[in-house]
Amino acid sequence: MGGRLLPVRAGERHRPVLPAVPGRAPARAAVRRAAVPGPGPRRRPRPRYARVRGERSPGLMAIAVGGLLHVAVVTPDLDRMAAFYTGLFGAEVVKDLSLTTPVFGEGVGVPGATARTVHLRLPGASTVVELTQYAAHHPAADPRAPANAPGLRHLALRVDDIGAAAGELRARGLEVVGGPVEVDRPVAARGTRFLYFRDPDGNLVELIEPPSRTAAAGEPDARTRPAGAGSPTEAESEGNRT
Repeated sequence: MGGRLLPVRAGERHRPVLPAVPGRAPARAAVRRAAVPGPGPRRRPRPRYARVRGERSPGLMAIAVGGLLHVAVVTPDLDRMAAFYTGLFGAEVVKDLSLTTPVFGEGVGVPGATARTVHLRLPGASTVVELTQYAAHHPAADPRAPANAPGLRHLALRVDDIGAAAGELRARGLEVVGGPVEVDRPVAARGTRFLYFRDPDGNLVELIEPPSRTAAAGEPDARTRPAGAGSPTEAESEGNRT
């Protein structure tokens, strides 16, 4: 440069120029050391999620449920339906409530709705059947939908003798839409007998007679043996019917 100084503006950064060696390129390490570091891109913090023991997705948690309280059936004639279930199955009325406050309509999502509801406890059951009659009913799309229609479709009750139950239903003039039949497959449900019928409002109700222990194990059911071949065994809990 012949001893001359290069002009530099105030505040301007400059990189020192390394002397060049004839026939050699400047060392890369020296160039890196000479480079002036600039501000790098900011790293965004990773989002934090509330982790709950047992959860499967970030930020979600399972709702603790303490049991099934009731099965609700809306009816246009509450007294008729209550008399039907108490008379046919021996159900007990445990509640009879008038729901007339604005809070009720707000809670069910139908502002201004009022209703009367009755809770029925069936023998041997902890879950109750809730019958409700609204002052104003919404028209159902298909009140007599078949068993394969989407949605909550039927109420299932256990009985000890499906044949006797079927005879009682027909004697009362009720519509038996299917059965009684006995399940042969799968093996886990073999021997289960069941039928479907409709209550006075057209709702589907299923009656299930669980298999005997011998039938569930693949042996002939005592109820199908010739007379004198032995008494039937005690019925066990409901099988896994298809």
